[in-house]
Amino acid sequence: MAPAEAHWNMWEHDAIHSGHVCVDCLLPTGIYVKLAIQSDATLGEIKMELWSQARWHPLYIDLQEKSSYIFSCINQQAEHEMLVDETQRLSEVRPFMSVLKVIEHKEAKAERLLNNKIGNIIGKGLHEFDQLHSDEMDDFRWKMRDFCENIARSRTMKDELELLWQQFPAELDDSLPRIVTPIRVQIIFGEAQSTFVFQVDSSSMPRQLIQCAIDKRQKLGERLGDAYSFVLRVSGRREYLVRECELWEYKYIYNKTNSSETPQLVMVEMQSLWGNEEEDIYGIEDIVLKPHPPQNVQREQPPSFCLWDITDKFHITVHQILNLNVQRLEDSDSHTTGSSVQLLAGLYHGRESLCENVYSREVHVFNDSAHFNEDIVFDIEVRHLPRITKLCFAVFEVPTGRDRKKRKMEGTPLAWVNTTVMDYLARLRTGSLVIKMWKYPQDTDQEEYLQPLDYMKALLQAWHPLKPEEAMELLDCNYADMCVRRFAVQSMESISDVQLMHYLLQLVQAVKHECYHENDLVEFLLKRALNNMHIGHHFFWLLRSEMHDPTISVRFGAILEAYCRGNIRHMKSLAKQLEAMKKMEALSNMLKSDDNRQKDVRDVNMKSYLAEKSVHETLSEFVCPLLPSYQLKDLNLDKCKSMDSKMRPLMLVFSNQDLYGDDIKIIFKSGDDLRQDMLTLQLIRLMDQIWKLEGLDFRMIPYGCLTTGKNVGLIEVVQEASTIANIQKEYSGVSGAFQKESLYKWLKKHHPLESSLNKAIETFTSSCAGYCVATYVLGIGDRHSDNIMLCKTGQLFHIDFGHILGNVKRFMYNIIKRERAPFVLTHDFVFVITKGRTKRTTEFTWFQQRCEKAFLILRKHSHLLISLFAMMLSTGLPELRKPEDLNYLQETLCLDRSEEEALQHFKTSFNNALKNSWSTSLNWAAHNLKRNNK
Repeated sequence: MAPAEAHWNMWEHDAIHSGHVCVDCLLPTGIYVKLAIQSDATLGEIKMELWSQARWHPLYIDLQEKSSYIFSCINQQAEHEMLVDETQRLSEVRPFMSVLKVIEHKEAKAERLLNNKIGNIIGKGLHEFDQLHSDEMDDFRWKMRDFCENIARSRTMKDELELLWQQFPAELDDSLPRIVTPIRVQIIFGEAQSTFVFQVDSSSMPRQLIQCAIDKRQKLGERLGDAYSFVLRVSGRREYLVRECELWEYKYIYNKTNSSETPQLVMVEMQSLWGNEEEDIYGIEDIVLKPHPPQNVQREQPPSFCLWDITDKFHITVHQILNLNVQRLEDSDSHTTGSSVQLLAGLYHGRESLCENVYSREVHVFNDSAHFNEDIVFDIEVRHLPRITKLCFAVFEVPTGRDRKKRKMEGTPLAWVNTTVMDYLARLRTGSLVIKMWKYPQDTDQEEYLQPLDYMKALLQAWHPLKPEEAMELLDCNYADMCVRRFAVQSMESISDVQLMHYLLQLVQAVKHECYHENDLVEFLLKRALNNMHIGHHFFWLLRSEMHDPTISVRFGAILEAYCRGNIRHMKSLAKQLEAMKKMEALSNMLKSDDNRQKDVRDVNMKSYLAEKSVHETLSEFVCPLLPSYQLKDLNLDKCKSMDSKMRPLMLVFSNQDLYGDDIKIIFKSGDDLRQDMLTLQLIRLMDQIWKLEGLDFRMIPYGCLTTGKNVGLIEVVQEASTIANIQKEYSGVSGAFQKESLYKWLKKHHPLESSLNKAIETFTSSCAGYCVATYVLGIGDRHSDNIMLCKTGQLFHIDFGHILGNVKRFMYNIIKRERAPFVLTHDFVFVITKGRTKRTTEFTWFQQRCEKAFLILRKHSHLLISLFAMMLSTGLPELRKPEDLNYLQETLCLDRSEEEALQHFKTSFNNALKNSWSTSLNWAAHNLKRNNK
């Protein structure tokens, strides 16, 4: 389009006082775009409007992101001027002939490089967001970019200790029971590699401990700097004790001391930390992060009406549905046609239906399309629609030869979709709309055709902030109102980093329930993730692992983009981790496709692949995705192996980058959904925290588990542990399941001294009690002898949580339960607890009392446990899809009974576990006979 005619001196012309001017913008593609804009609009606002209009012009796909360009013009002094400051107003710039030329910014090359790197990391090209042609998405991305880059700019103002804490924090938790006895700490001097053991008061600060170490070295004739020249790091990990808190508040020191072990800390010079700082990773960190322009572009709008004035019923017109996959039939003329389909529509606020759902007429499918051209009227006036109203559709195939009522109940669901009735600016959506529908899962019930996903505004102003655990419930799908959700986020502002990590899994899922991309929850999570890289690491992987899901990938992708822009230095580490995961998955797929199933041959092929130069480089010197505190150096090929199960998991052993750290073992699994394991382990970790707050330490081992993609993930290997099956077979062969002495003999072999053995038995008793109650409350099934392990220290723990909430394996046409006991408490467990005595002892009575106390404590926190499960309903886990799946928790915790009745119910279950231990042993014997995992 040619530029419009303009008066050469239009800026002095009277027309300027009207408030509107016509501006001609020349794009790099050679296309002119004419804009009608207010004269006091900023250049940033003009650029937003220009890109909004440019998408309807030719060659739009050839344009980069608008941040790559700036305006230039001929100014009033007849000079060419580049307009870098986008906060300038058009009336101040006064371009000659009202022409603005769009040119590439000198920093656009680095910007494009950054965009490419971000796209690779998040698994979605940033150009895909532009192709959505969504004003809401554009506004959300720019606002989140500005929000995150502001945090990045504020980070540059922090001192070295603050930066160290932001990147490598050691976990703090002052809610744990205080340690009052002195603490023994081993200090390792990094350069000299000499060690000293100090006994200090538990209330000592890290700086005081450093001063003790300096004084000790100076007595030996060495001259060192002051205490502020050093910092303490956890041995083997990238965790620094930066905060001046009491030593017992650090989780590492607390856990080691509570386990009668000596914490190991490395004393590092501050200067050495920043002397080898990484160079600019992509050559982009020097890009000046300028504030982005406000997004309130004043566009010409059609006449608007207040919704309160619209008394008409809300109605829509459905035109057609394309690309339907239905059963094909032949008509009387032998032409191939499809069967009939019907559309179901409903209006919802959260899970609450606002009016009766409406069925369309049945429409015949021809050439995979159904043409409705039908008006659907809902029995609710427009003025009564809440802002967060969702319009939900479901289309299903109608069987032939049945009456209409029966067809509605037995139709085959094909696809569904939801959309908001109001846009992100609270305007009623009108005009034509094309919506992509999603396929149903195969086992969808009829009552789930519509998947929408109380009104409390008057009460919110009078409420005090809730506890974080209580506020989380307001973030699930039942509370759609923006004010309610904002109140919930505000109540969570005071949550500690440790607590936030406990609930991060659910909070990320809650983002799915937000009606609009921009919301308080996303800003809250981004802020906390950018201010603590440990949280940021897990936040990244929780989002990245679901990028394969097209229903959520756009929102999650935009959030990941914002996180990367706010923490550019983290990108290099994340990119390396992603490359490593790709190599692991390629190896797993190679082993699964190998026809030769002999284990020795598989291991040779695996080690040959891992020894390749490109693979070795990729799997060396990167941060462990599962345990970000550990820096993996390289693989120990002699210890790596493939495992025997169907999906060929890989046992990978890495040396620690830290000279003082042990090897790190992880299991890579491809083909299994680990999300349920993640949830179960999270809840076990939370139970452990709850018990510790009550003064009970059950020596639980909630090992690490991380899903990194669709059916791909990592599992932490607990050191010096063996399965119950292997221990039983070591002493008694296949019949070991019936020999109650096996576990006791194994512990006695590793603890020949009586005092050491008694300590191990005490540890076994505590951990056994904790897992008995945890597996009972969570309804964990499939508890065969390869799914329970025992450490040399005596700690017992469970693994592999494929069945939860009372779902157990069955046989005989799925009628008879394979597991009869409510939880595992076999005779060999009891033999260890009673120290080899057959009669009930004081040790066993103590064990039972601990179980009962642990159960009652969890019952007091039942609301939290149920809420956490409820917030995971949107994940589509096989055994957690409907609210009814939560009934097991309510029944097990006896929430409809008094505390005395609930305790009596648990005692009955405890006795049943003992009585049915023979059936557990029988199952274990059959399992041991079937498998040989030694």
